[in-house]
Amino acid sequence: MDGCERYHILKIDVDKPLSKEELDKFINEGRKVIGLYGYRTLKVRAHRSNHGWHIWVHIEPSVTYETLILLQHLFGDDERRTYYNIMRSRFKYRYKFNILFNYKLPLRKTVTP
Repeated sequence: MDGCERYHILKIDVDKPLSKEELDKFINEGRKVIGLYGYRTLKVRAHRSNHGWHIWVHIEPSVTYETLILLQHLFGDDERRTYYNIMRSRFKYRYKFNILFNYKLPLRKTVTP
């Protein structure tokens, strides 16, 4: 190991209602995509959320937080959540990155002159 913290669980947020069949297809497609990069899916858990689904994907080998965010995005994670995770991982909220349904950073508006 290189001394960096490693992760082995992808946390995916799907903010749209999917039927069980659609969810199964979503998961199978996500597994194929990360498989193309050499990651193996060990176990998948999915639970309904207020807006869709929360999915936990156990993978190997373990990855750095940067790779984790990338793999989650490739798997189909909510784009806004991907943005939050990138911002958390770069700034003072690094220890709180990859949160599925707890604290969220406020989105700041950019004003263009």
